[in-house]
Amino acid sequence: GHWLNEYKMLMRQGDIYVEVVDYPLAHVQTKADIESYDFPEVDAPGRFRDAEALVKKYKNDYLIIGDIEVTVFSLAHQLVGMEKLLIDMMMETEYVVPLFQACADFQTEIGLRFIEKGVDAIWYGDDFGTQQSLIMAPETFRDQLKPIYTKMNRRFKEANPDIIPILHCDGAVAPLLNDIHEMGFEVFNPV
Repeated sequence: GHWLNEYKMLMRQGDIYVEVVDYPLAHVQTKADIESYDFPEVDAPGRFRDAEALVKKYKNDYLIIGDIEVTVFSLAHQLVGMEKLLIDMMMETEYVVPLFQACADFQTEIGLRFIEKGVDAIWYGDDFGTQQSLIMAPETFRDQLKPIYTKMNRRFKEANPDIIPILHCDGAVAPLLNDIHEMGFEVFNPV
């Protein structure tokens, strides 16, 4: 009932979603710990098979989206654990921003491959809110995460000025809507 995914997260099927039960970076403390972690192979066999097939079949009729869901914040908390990550974000522990940047670097390469394959949009998926409020203080988001998403969107626009960056983000994130726009997202889901 458990398996390791390509990030070395121990997974199990929950009642609704697949859940992480053991985090590969659960004991991370330093930037060196992040540098020693091996992200999956960007060009793993089959990773872009569906994108290539969908672009080939539907490019002239439909908007084709390259999905890099679980992009930066969500990938980071699935590598470290949500409680640890949030505490370490508040403590400004030295690994936090390098972890976000490493997640972004990996996902940027995935997005660039999607753009090379001919997708029309890039779908990010990161949840910054609960049903009641933001998961973190807006200032923390702006200091630690906003520059990283902004850089990702710029890289994608450099590769294809017509690419449409889409952000899926659950929860009560109204305080970040201006930031989301300023980061370069052209579509926000859900509203």
